[in-house]
Amino acid sequence: MLPWEHDDRKRRRGPALSDKPHRARQGLVLVIAGDPRTQDSIRLTLQKEYELVSLTDGRGFIEAVEAYNPDLIILESGPPERLSDGYQMYRQLRARSGLQDIPVLFVGAMCADAAFMRSLVTHGDAYLTEPFSQRSLWDVATRLIASGF
Repeated sequence: MLPWEHDDRKRRRGPALSDKPHRARQGLVLVIAGDPRTQDSIRLTLQKEYELVSLTDGRGFIEAVEAYNPDLIILESGPPERLSDGYQMYRQLRARSGLQDIPVLFVGAMCADAAFMRSLVTHGDAYLTEPFSQRSLWDVATRLIASGF
């Protein structure tokens, strides 16, 4: 069963439920997304396995990366007029010594400018178009974190 799925069977009551050892989270994900629906979708999919830190815009992006040292960064690329913001944050990240190895997952709507999209995908580590499934997000995020980039 994947972390966001629910077990619809009747649950046992009593101490037996607490017999399972507490499992530590597997890493930290920094999410930069202005759309609350995107943030909610990411949170619902990843919160049980990963610690999440969210920013609603790029202000303080580099400082947050340096402070939290995330295992993955998820950048919402946004509508075409905002695509450059995510790309600029990515370039700032890659230009900073010690931050080049953090994997970056772009999420956002498919852009009509195919050349720009190829550039974005080439420079990013992965790209998911919205709407994305929880399964797709889970698979890509866990693969990028496990790769250690």
